[in-house]
Amino acid sequence: MENHGYSSTIASPGINQEVYKCYDDVGRRDDLLLSVGWSHYLKNLDYLLDGWRGMKTKPKLELFRIEPRLGKKNGVKYYYKPNDIQVARLYNRATVFAQTSLHEGFCLPILEAMACGCPVVCTDADGNLDFCVDGKNCLIVAKDDVNALTGALESLLRDEGLRERLSREGKRTAEKYVWDMQNTLLEAFMYDLK
Repeated sequence: MENHGYSSTIASPGINQEVYKCYDDVGRRDDLLLSVGWSHYLKNLDYLLDGWRGMKTKPKLELFRIEPRLGKKNGVKYYYKPNDIQVARLYNRATVFAQTSLHEGFCLPILEAMACGCPVVCTDADGNLDFCVDGKNCLIVAKDDVNALTGALESLLRDEGLRERLSREGKRTAEKYVWDMQNTLLEAFMYDLK
C-alpha cells in the first residue's frame, strides 16, 4: 500500500457524560440483572437467559430495547423504547449489566453502564476487548460457556466488594470515552490533514 504521509487516529464512539452518570436520586438494587433485550443472533440473548436460569439464587432480570415480546416470552420486565435518560437510570438501579454478544464492533451499552457505576459481565466479543479488562473493570466470559456466565453473575451478586471495585474501575474506563475527548481526537486528526 502506498504511503501518502498520513498517520491514522482512532476516535471511538463517545458517551454523553451529562446523561450517562451516577444519579443521586436512584438507589442501586442488590438483586437486579439488566441487559439489552434484542433477538438478533449476534446479541446471543438465549445464552444470557440460560446463564440467568442456571443461577442458584436468581436476581430479577430486566431487558430494554424495541422488542417487548421478549419480555412476555421470557417472563421478565421489558422497557420498550426507553430514551437515553431512562436507560441511564436503569443502569443506575441495576446490580449488574450483562452483554453476552457473539460479536461487537464497539459496545456502547457496556461503556454507558460503566459510566453509571454499574458492574459489567460481558463476553470476549471482539470489540469489547478494546476497553474491557477481565477482573479489572468487568468480568469477561467466553461466548459459549454458560457455566462461566452463571458463575460470573453469581460471584458479582454475592460479592459487594467485587461490585464496588469493578464499578470504580468501570467509571475510570468510561471517562476515557466521553464525547469531548473523542471529539478532540477527531478534530486533531482532521486539522492534521490540512
